[in-house]
This record gives sequence, C-alpha cells and structure tokens, in this order.
Amino acid sequence: DVTEGREYFEYLRDQVTGHEEALALHKSYAANGGDAVLKRAAAKTAPIVQSHLTRAQALAAAGAQ
Repeated sequence: DVTEGREYFEYLRDQVTGHEEALALHKSYAANGGDAVLKRAAAKTAPIVQSHLTRAQALAAAGAQ
C-alpha cells in the first residue's frame, strides 16, 4: 500500500530529525552544561544517540529508493 509506505517514510524522516536534535543537545550539554553529573550522562549517551541516528538515516535512505 502506497499510503503505508509514505507514512513509514515520513516516520523515518521524523526519526532522523528527532535524533539529530537529540544528538546536538547531548553534545552541547556534554561540552557546556552546568551540572557535572548531567554532563557525564550526556557525554555517555551521545554515542548511543549517534548510532540510532546512523541507523535511522540508513533506513530513510533505503526507503527513499
């Protein structure tokens, strides 16, 4: 079904955008945050968010073809 395919592609685009925003926030807080515990948490979490972003980008690229 074309509609389901289109909706899935839009979902993937939204996931890419959301993960890009989350990664930027984590990196920014890890570098400039005011709370040492939260800075460490952000730094530890950023690579996980990056891996999710990379996967979402790959899925979105595959869906665009």
